[in-house]
Amino acid sequence: MNSYSSLRGQGESIYTNNGRFPNPKETILKFLRIATEDTTLASDFAQVWVLREFQLGDDLASCAIARQTENHDDFLFLVCQGRVRLLGFDPKSEREVSTQLLLAQQTFGVDYLFHCQPLAYRAVAASDGLLASIHVDELKQWLQQLPNLKSYLQKITCDRQTLIFFKVATELRSHTSHSLQQLLPYLQQTQVSAGSTLVQATPPSTATQPLNKPIFKTHTFPLTQPPHQITGRCPFGAKVSKVRFI
Repeated sequence: MNSYSSLRGQGESIYTNNGRFPNPKETILKFLRIATEDTTLASDFAQVWVLREFQLGDDLASCAIARQTENHDDFLFLVCQGRVRLLGFDPKSEREVSTQLLLAQQTFGVDYLFHCQPLAYRAVAASDGLLASIHVDELKQWLQQLPNLKSYLQKITCDRQTLIFFKVATELRSHTSHSLQQLLPYLQQTQVSAGSTLVQATPPSTATQPLNKPIFKTHTFPLTQPPHQITGRCPFGAKVSKVRFI
């Protein structure tokens, strides 16, 4: 695996603009348009991103992007060109597993900003490409100006963390990350207070759901098993997701 050391700098943009990855700012503007549906501040927004080229096999989240002394956890990354694979560690198989494949206009990083207990993951280049990064301090300022951007990144982070959880902590780990992504639109997040009975906290909506569309209230059952009843209580505050499979 490449050391990625060639991409480390003292804040300068390591982007040769040699024609391999044309119009990276256009990708940033498309991302802004998707996230906010507002490009009023597009020119200023595009200026705050630092561009970095990467090569197949580079470990993209194991070192600082802007400066050697800064932590990679303090950056939001945007794929401008190429593909990036996210890897989580599965304790059952004792190995890393693929949780998501990111393409242009997709992001990763600063999960702690949008999720209270994010699961760790690693980002590895699945091809040559171009990456843009923004420091969390600058990002926070933009989140204040663009509330829709905050909502978008919250949703993206929640989806990413859900996929990691499925792949490293549930019986759904046997399914591909691509197939698990198809479940995301059917997830409903519910806040559960400490001491609550989970059955009462996450009741099925029987009035609107036919019996031939089972609801899975837990994250640990493979698709081939029937739903199980949960009778325990939640010892601390938590978020529980239930899935409707059609």
